[in-house]
Amino acid sequence: MPSALAADFYSIAPDVWDAAGTPAFAPFVGKTVEVQGTFTVSSGDADVTVRWSGIALDNGDKISCLNSATADTELAVLAERGDIRNEATITGTIQASATILGFFPTIWLEDGCSITFRVPLLTDDVIASAPLVTLNAAAFAEIKHVQDAVSAAEKPAFYAERIWTGIFADGVVDDAELDFIGFAQLAPNEIRASDGAEEIVFRNHWVYPDDVASHGPTYLLTSARENPAATALQPRLETAWANGGEGMDFVAIFEETKRSIAHDVLTRGFLTEKFQAALAVSTPQTIYQPAIDIVTVAYKDLAPLGEADKRAARALLHSVITQADSRRAEGTPPAPVFMYNWIDPDYVAP
Repeated sequence: MPSALAADFYSIAPDVWDAAGTPAFAPFVGKTVEVQGTFTVSSGDADVTVRWSGIALDNGDKISCLNSATADTELAVLAERGDIRNEATITGTIQASATILGFFPTIWLEDGCSITFRVPLLTDDVIASAPLVTLNAAAFAEIKHVQDAVSAAEKPAFYAERIWTGIFADGVVDDAELDFIGFAQLAPNEIRASDGAEEIVFRNHWVYPDDVASHGPTYLLTSARENPAATALQPRLETAWANGGEGMDFVAIFEETKRSIAHDVLTRGFLTEKFQAALAVSTPQTIYQPAIDIVTVAYKDLAPLGEADKRAARALLHSVITQADSRRAEGTPPAPVFMYNWIDPDYVAP
Protein backbone atom coordinates (compact mmCIF):
# COMPACT_ATOMS: atom_id res chain seq x y z
CA MET A 1 0.00 0.00 0.00
CA PRO A 2 1.86 3.10 -1.18
CA SER A 3 -0.20 5.84 0.50
CA ALA A 4 -1.58 6.73 3.91
CA LEU A 5 -5.03 6.93 2.35
CA ALA A 6 -4.73 3.38 1.11
CA ALA A 7 -3.51 2.19 4.51
CA ASP A 8 -6.50 3.83 6.19
CA PHE A 9 -8.80 2.27 3.60
CA TYR A 10 -7.40 -1.16 4.40
CA SER A 11 -8.28 -0.65 8.04
CA ILE A 12 -12.01 -0.31 7.29
CA ALA A 13 -12.25 -2.84 4.47
CA PRO A 14 -13.23 -5.77 6.74
CA ASP A 15 -16.19 -3.68 8.02
CA VAL A 16 -17.90 -2.50 4.87
CA TRP A 17 -21.00 -1.42 6.81
CA ASP A 18 -21.15 -0.18 10.36
CA ALA A 19 -23.77 -1.20 12.94
CA ALA A 20 -26.26 1.38 11.62
CA GLY A 21 -25.92 0.10 8.07
CA THR A 22 -23.93 3.13 6.95
CA PRO A 23 -21.04 2.43 4.58
CA ALA A 24 -17.88 2.60 6.67
CA PHE A 25 -15.96 3.54 3.54
CA ALA A 26 -18.06 6.71 2.97
CA PRO A 27 -15.12 9.08 3.74
CA PHE A 28 -13.23 7.49 0.85
CA VAL A 29 -15.89 7.91 -1.85
CA GLY A 30 -14.37 9.71 -4.82
CA LYS A 31 -10.84 8.91 -3.67
CA THR A 32 -8.39 6.86 -5.72
CA VAL A 33 -6.85 3.91 -3.92
CA GLU A 34 -4.48 1.03 -4.62
CA VAL A 35 -5.29 -2.17 -2.76
CA GLN A 36 -3.43 -5.48 -2.83
CA GLY A 37 -5.06 -8.87 -2.63
CA THR A 38 -5.85 -12.01 -4.59
CA PHE A 39 -7.19 -11.59 -8.13
CA THR A 40 -10.81 -12.61 -8.66
CA VAL A 41 -13.06 -12.36 -11.71
CA SER A 42 -16.63 -13.22 -12.65
CA SER A 43 -15.72 -14.94 -15.92
CA GLY A 44 -12.73 -15.86 -18.03
CA ASP A 45 -14.87 -15.94 -21.16
CA ALA A 46 -13.67 -13.35 -23.67
CA ASP A 47 -17.21 -13.06 -25.14
CA VAL A 48 -18.77 -11.80 -21.90
CA THR A 49 -19.79 -8.18 -22.44
CA VAL A 50 -20.12 -7.19 -18.79
CA ARG A 51 -17.49 -8.60 -16.49
CA TRP A 52 -16.50 -7.68 -12.95
CA SER A 53 -12.99 -8.25 -11.72
CA GLY A 54 -11.07 -7.22 -8.67
CA ILE A 55 -9.18 -8.48 -5.65
CA ALA A 56 -10.19 -10.39 -2.55
CA LEU A 57 -8.77 -9.59 0.86
CA ASP A 58 -7.72 -12.32 3.27
CA ASN A 59 -11.12 -12.23 4.99
CA GLY A 60 -12.98 -12.72 1.69
CA ASP A 61 -14.18 -9.12 1.22
CA LYS A 62 -13.76 -7.88 -2.35
CA ILE A 63 -12.90 -4.64 -4.08
CA SER A 64 -14.07 -4.74 -7.69
CA CYS A 65 -15.16 -2.83 -10.75
CA LEU A 66 -16.99 -3.53 -14.00
CA ASN A 67 -15.22 -3.78 -17.36
CA SER A 68 -11.72 -2.98 -16.17
CA ALA A 69 -9.25 -1.24 -18.45
CA THR A 70 -6.91 -4.22 -18.10
CA ALA A 71 -9.40 -6.92 -19.15
CA ASP A 72 -7.21 -8.24 -21.97
CA THR A 73 -4.28 -8.78 -19.61
CA GLU A 74 -6.53 -10.42 -17.02
CA LEU A 75 -7.87 -12.90 -19.61
CA ALA A 76 -4.33 -13.64 -20.78
CA VAL A 77 -3.25 -14.35 -17.18
CA LEU A 78 -6.16 -16.76 -16.74
CA ALA A 79 -5.26 -18.51 -19.99
CA GLU A 80 -1.60 -18.75 -19.00
CA ARG A 81 -2.01 -19.97 -15.43
CA GLY A 82 -5.39 -21.55 -15.02
CA ASP A 83 -7.13 -21.54 -11.66
CA ILE A 84 -4.28 -20.63 -9.30
CA ARG A 85 -3.82 -17.86 -6.79
CA ASN A 86 -2.57 -14.63 -8.35
CA GLU A 87 -1.52 -11.70 -6.21
CA ALA A 88 -2.58 -8.39 -7.74
CA THR A 89 -3.16 -4.70 -7.06
CA ILE A 90 -6.37 -2.93 -8.04
CA THR A 91 -6.34 0.82 -8.69
CA GLY A 92 -9.45 2.95 -9.06
CA THR A 93 -11.85 5.47 -7.63
CA ILE A 94 -14.32 4.40 -4.94
CA GLN A 95 -18.04 4.59 -5.69
CA ALA A 96 -20.74 5.22 -3.11
CA SER A 97 -22.02 1.65 -3.29
CA ALA A 98 -21.37 -1.77 -1.85
CA THR A 99 -23.07 -5.11 -2.37
CA ILE A 100 -22.90 -8.73 -1.34
CA LEU A 101 -21.07 -10.68 -4.00
CA GLY A 102 -20.66 -14.42 -3.52
CA PHE A 103 -21.56 -14.15 0.18
CA PHE A 104 -18.88 -11.51 0.79
CA PRO A 105 -19.19 -7.69 0.86
CA THR A 106 -17.82 -5.91 -2.18
CA ILE A 107 -16.78 -2.29 -2.40
CA TRP A 108 -17.18 -1.05 -5.95
CA LEU A 109 -14.78 1.16 -7.84
CA GLU A 110 -15.81 3.18 -10.86
CA ASP A 111 -15.92 1.30 -14.16
CA GLY A 112 -12.58 0.96 -15.93
CA CYS A 113 -10.32 0.35 -12.93
CA SER A 114 -6.96 -1.32 -13.55
CA ILE A 115 -5.38 -4.47 -12.17
CA THR A 116 -1.67 -5.19 -12.15
CA PHE A 117 -0.26 -8.62 -11.32
CA ARG A 118 2.64 -9.32 -8.99
CA VAL A 119 3.83 -11.89 -11.55
CA PRO A 120 3.75 -10.45 -15.08
CA LEU A 121 2.74 -12.37 -18.17
CA LEU A 122 5.47 -14.51 -19.69
CA THR A 123 6.31 -12.50 -22.78
CA ASP A 124 9.29 -12.63 -25.13
CA ASP A 125 10.70 -9.53 -23.43
CA VAL A 126 10.41 -11.14 -19.99
CA ILE A 127 12.19 -14.27 -21.21
CA ALA A 128 14.92 -12.25 -22.92
CA SER A 129 15.63 -10.35 -19.71
CA ALA A 130 15.86 -13.51 -17.58
CA PRO A 131 19.36 -14.60 -16.50
CA LEU A 132 20.80 -17.72 -18.14
CA VAL A 133 22.45 -20.38 -15.97
CA THR A 134 24.14 -23.44 -17.50
CA LEU A 135 23.98 -26.33 -15.05
CA ASN A 136 25.20 -29.90 -14.85
CA ALA A 137 22.86 -32.70 -15.90
CA ALA A 138 21.63 -33.70 -12.43
CA ALA A 139 20.73 -30.17 -11.30
CA PHE A 140 19.10 -29.33 -14.62
CA ALA A 141 17.05 -32.54 -14.62
CA GLU A 142 15.49 -31.79 -11.23
CA ILE A 143 14.79 -28.15 -12.09
CA LYS A 144 13.19 -29.25 -15.37
CA HIS A 145 11.14 -31.92 -13.58
CA VAL A 146 9.69 -29.34 -11.17
CA GLN A 147 8.88 -26.91 -13.99
CA ASP A 148 7.42 -29.57 -16.31
CA ALA A 149 5.37 -31.17 -13.55
CA VAL A 150 3.44 -28.00 -12.86
CA SER A 151 3.96 -25.94 -16.01
CA ALA A 152 2.51 -22.56 -15.02
CA ALA A 153 0.57 -23.89 -12.07
CA GLU A 154 1.46 -23.74 -8.39
CA LYS A 155 4.77 -25.26 -7.40
CA PRO A 156 4.34 -28.43 -5.32
CA ALA A 157 5.36 -28.56 -1.69
CA PHE A 158 9.00 -29.41 -1.13
CA TYR A 159 9.97 -28.41 -4.68
CA ALA A 160 13.13 -26.73 -3.38
CA GLU A 161 14.17 -29.91 -1.59
CA ARG A 162 13.95 -31.75 -4.91
CA ILE A 163 16.05 -29.12 -6.67
CA TRP A 164 18.62 -29.24 -3.86
CA THR A 165 18.87 -33.02 -4.30
CA GLY A 166 19.86 -32.43 -7.93
CA ILE A 167 22.31 -29.66 -7.06
CA PHE A 168 24.01 -31.73 -4.35
CA ALA A 169 23.93 -35.05 -6.22
CA ASP A 170 27.69 -34.88 -6.84
CA GLY A 171 28.47 -33.53 -3.37
CA VAL A 172 29.66 -30.22 -4.83
CA VAL A 173 27.88 -26.89 -5.26
CA ASP A 174 29.56 -25.25 -8.23
CA ASP A 175 29.43 -21.58 -9.17
CA ALA A 176 26.61 -22.00 -11.70
CA GLU A 177 24.51 -23.71 -9.03
CA LEU A 178 25.27 -20.89 -6.60
CA ASP A 179 24.21 -18.45 -9.35
CA PHE A 180 20.89 -20.30 -9.69
CA ILE A 181 20.37 -20.26 -5.91
CA GLY A 182 21.16 -16.54 -5.88
CA PHE A 183 18.76 -15.72 -8.72
CA ALA A 184 16.06 -17.76 -6.95
CA GLN A 185 16.17 -15.31 -4.02
CA LEU A 186 14.88 -12.57 -6.32
CA ALA A 187 11.40 -14.12 -6.68
CA PRO A 188 9.15 -13.40 -8.41
CA ASN A 189 11.29 -13.81 -11.48
CA GLU A 190 12.22 -16.13 -14.31
CA ILE A 191 15.48 -18.05 -14.66
CA ARG A 192 16.61 -19.55 -17.95
CA ALA A 193 18.18 -22.88 -17.06
CA SER A 194 20.21 -24.97 -19.49
CA ASP A 195 22.29 -28.14 -19.52
CA GLY A 196 24.10 -27.03 -22.66
CA ALA A 197 21.75 -28.92 -24.97
CA GLU A 198 18.29 -27.83 -23.79
CA GLU A 199 16.99 -24.62 -22.26
CA ILE A 200 13.86 -24.06 -20.16
CA VAL A 201 12.33 -21.05 -18.46
CA PHE A 202 11.98 -21.75 -14.75
CA ARG A 203 9.16 -19.61 -13.34
CA ASN A 204 10.21 -18.77 -9.82
CA HIS A 205 6.73 -17.90 -8.56
CA TRP A 206 3.76 -18.95 -6.48
CA VAL A 207 5.69 -19.74 -3.34
CA TYR A 208 3.90 -18.02 -0.49
CA PRO A 209 5.38 -16.71 2.76
CA ASP A 210 4.43 -19.74 4.85
CA ASP A 211 6.32 -21.95 2.41
CA VAL A 212 9.40 -19.87 1.73
CA ALA A 213 11.61 -20.87 4.66
CA SER A 214 10.95 -24.60 4.47
CA HIS A 215 10.13 -25.23 0.83
CA GLY A 216 11.01 -22.24 -1.31
CA PRO A 217 14.10 -20.35 -2.49
CA THR A 218 15.30 -19.64 1.04
CA TYR A 219 15.67 -23.39 1.58
CA LEU A 220 18.21 -23.54 -1.26
CA LEU A 221 20.29 -20.72 0.21
CA THR A 222 20.12 -22.20 3.72
CA SER A 223 21.26 -25.57 2.38
CA ALA A 224 24.26 -23.98 0.68
CA ARG A 225 25.13 -22.09 3.87
CA GLU A 226 25.02 -25.34 5.82
CA ASN A 227 27.51 -26.94 3.40
CA PRO A 228 30.13 -24.22 2.73
CA ALA A 229 33.01 -26.67 2.39
CA ALA A 230 31.18 -28.33 -0.51
CA THR A 231 31.00 -25.13 -2.56
CA ALA A 232 33.42 -24.19 -5.30
CA LEU A 233 33.66 -20.81 -3.59
CA GLN A 234 35.16 -21.98 -0.30
CA PRO A 235 38.66 -22.95 -1.52
CA ARG A 236 38.98 -19.65 -3.39
CA LEU A 237 38.10 -17.76 -0.22
CA GLU A 238 40.60 -19.74 1.84
CA THR A 239 43.33 -19.08 -0.72
CA ALA A 240 42.56 -15.36 -0.87
CA TRP A 241 42.37 -15.12 2.93
CA ALA A 242 45.91 -16.50 3.29
CA ASN A 243 45.45 -16.91 7.05
CA GLY A 244 44.73 -13.19 7.33
CA GLY A 245 48.39 -12.37 6.75
CA GLU A 246 50.35 -10.16 4.40
CA GLY A 247 49.49 -12.38 1.42
CA MET A 248 45.75 -11.80 1.83
CA ASP A 249 43.91 -10.77 -1.33
CA PHE A 250 40.96 -8.94 0.17
CA VAL A 251 40.01 -7.48 -3.20
CA ALA A 252 39.41 -11.01 -4.52
CA ILE A 253 37.25 -11.77 -1.49
CA PHE A 254 35.30 -8.55 -1.99
CA GLU A 255 34.77 -9.34 -5.69
CA GLU A 256 33.14 -12.66 -4.79
CA THR A 257 30.30 -10.76 -3.11
CA LYS A 258 29.35 -9.19 -6.44
CA ARG A 259 28.66 -12.40 -8.39
CA SER A 260 25.33 -13.45 -6.88
CA ILE A 261 23.28 -13.25 -3.71
CA ALA A 262 24.48 -16.74 -2.79
CA HIS A 263 28.14 -15.81 -3.30
CA ASP A 264 27.62 -12.67 -1.22
CA VAL A 265 25.91 -14.50 1.66
CA LEU A 266 28.50 -17.29 1.77
CA THR A 267 31.41 -14.84 1.58
CA ARG A 268 30.00 -12.82 4.45
CA GLY A 269 29.59 -16.01 6.47
CA PHE A 270 33.20 -16.96 5.76
CA LEU A 271 34.52 -13.56 6.85
CA THR A 272 32.34 -13.52 9.96
CA GLU A 273 33.83 -16.82 11.11
CA LYS A 274 37.37 -15.60 10.46
CA PHE A 275 36.86 -12.35 12.35
CA GLN A 276 35.07 -14.18 15.14
CA ALA A 277 38.23 -16.21 15.68
CA ALA A 278 40.43 -13.10 15.47
CA LEU A 279 38.30 -11.12 17.90
CA ALA A 280 38.38 -13.99 20.40
CA VAL A 281 42.10 -13.36 20.88
CA SER A 282 41.94 -9.58 20.38
CA THR A 283 41.77 -8.32 23.93
CA PRO A 284 43.00 -5.26 25.81
CA GLN A 285 45.99 -7.42 26.83
CA THR A 286 46.93 -7.94 23.16
CA ILE A 287 45.97 -4.33 22.34
CA TYR A 288 43.47 -5.87 19.90
CA GLN A 289 46.39 -6.52 17.59
CA PRO A 290 45.22 -9.75 15.85
CA ALA A 291 42.04 -8.10 14.47
CA ILE A 292 43.79 -4.80 13.80
CA ASP A 293 46.51 -6.56 11.78
CA ILE A 294 43.90 -8.21 9.54
CA VAL A 295 42.06 -4.94 8.92
CA THR A 296 45.38 -3.20 8.20
CA VAL A 297 46.28 -5.77 5.53
CA ALA A 298 42.77 -5.56 4.04
CA TYR A 299 42.95 -1.76 3.89
CA LYS A 300 46.32 -1.88 2.18
CA ASP A 301 44.91 -4.27 -0.43
CA LEU A 302 41.90 -2.00 -1.07
CA ALA A 303 44.01 1.09 -1.73
CA PRO A 304 43.98 0.84 -5.58
CA LEU A 305 40.17 0.52 -5.78
CA GLY A 306 37.91 3.35 -6.89
CA GLU A 307 36.06 5.27 -4.21
CA ALA A 308 32.73 3.47 -4.72
CA ASP A 309 34.29 0.01 -4.42
CA LYS A 310 36.50 1.09 -1.56
CA ARG A 311 33.47 2.36 0.34
CA ALA A 312 31.53 -0.87 -0.38
CA ALA A 313 34.48 -2.98 0.80
CA ARG A 314 34.73 -0.98 4.04
CA ALA A 315 30.99 -1.48 4.54
CA LEU A 316 31.55 -5.23 4.07
CA LEU A 317 34.28 -5.20 6.73
CA HIS A 318 32.12 -3.20 9.11
CA SER A 319 29.18 -5.57 8.61
CA VAL A 320 31.09 -8.82 9.18
CA ILE A 321 33.03 -7.49 12.18
CA THR A 322 29.76 -6.29 13.72
CA GLN A 323 28.27 -9.74 13.16
CA ALA A 324 31.36 -11.49 14.51
CA ASP A 325 31.42 -9.23 17.57
CA SER A 326 27.77 -10.04 18.29
CA ARG A 327 28.69 -13.73 18.49
CA ARG A 328 31.56 -13.35 20.97
CA ALA A 329 31.68 -15.74 23.89
CA GLU A 330 30.33 -14.60 27.22
CA GLY A 331 32.98 -12.69 29.11
CA THR A 332 34.93 -11.80 25.97
CA PRO A 333 35.44 -8.03 25.63
CA PRO A 334 33.73 -6.38 22.64
CA ALA A 335 35.61 -4.94 19.71
CA PRO A 336 36.84 -1.45 20.60
CA VAL A 337 34.90 1.58 19.43
CA PHE A 338 37.94 2.95 17.62
CA MET A 339 37.98 -0.12 15.38
CA TYR A 340 34.36 0.39 14.39
CA ASN A 341 35.00 4.07 13.69
CA TRP A 342 38.07 3.17 11.66
CA ILE A 343 36.22 0.89 9.26
CA ASP A 344 32.77 2.55 9.22
CA PRO A 345 32.46 4.28 5.81
CA ASP A 346 29.89 6.69 7.28
CA TYR A 347 31.84 7.65 10.38
CA VAL A 348 32.63 11.35 10.73
CA ALA A 349 34.99 12.33 13.52
CA PRO A 350 33.39 14.78 15.99
